[in-house]
Amino acid sequence: MIRLEKAFLVAVAVGASVLAAQAQPAISVMTVSLADAYDGYYKTMEANNKLRDAQEKAQEQIEALNQEGNVLVESYQEMVEQSKNTALTEDARTKATEDAQRKMEEIQTKQAEVTQFGQNTQRALAQRQKTHRDLMFDEIIGIVTDMAKEQGATMVFDTSGPSVFGAPVLLYSDDAFDVTEELLEILNQDAPEVIEVEEVTE
Repeated sequence: MIRLEKAFLVAVAVGASVLAAQAQPAISVMTVSLADAYDGYYKTMEANNKLRDAQEKAQEQIEALNQEGNVLVESYQEMVEQSKNTALTEDARTKATEDAQRKMEEIQTKQAEVTQFGQNTQRALAQRQKTHRDLMFDEIIGIVTDMAKEQGATMVFDTSGPSVFGAPVLLYSDDAFDVTEELLEILNQDAPEVIEVEEVTE
């Protein structure tokens, strides 16, 4: 009786494991390079072009501020020369010295303005780029998820990112599993005919 009970329990355990295994879906893998999809997405190219234009405009503003600073420096140098000009009266030289000191304060204020403008602009453009990148990745991942469901994939791996050790997350995968090109076709199906790609300075 004892042997029959053990055999029965083993049979039940084996049967349960078989049923559990049958209940699990078959593993189907897809791979995609999110970096390539992001870079090749026409919305990314458009955003990069707009960002580059904003960078150029900001640089023009900085150059204009620097030019204003140069004018102040030239005026300061003239006042310093006047303060040392022995042909002028002592009162005139004293006034030139005081004027030069005030002009130096203007120069320092202008330098601080240029520095603050540059820092604020850099932060604003960096945040703008990050916000766009996050939105695009959310959109791309959503499309990848839909593709996986339609094609019956149970797992999707990103082949573009390194691990914490700097090694690829996926050490090897057959190209037959990769759907990056298919993804790009979906992403760019509404793209304009021509988009000029311009480099964006990080």
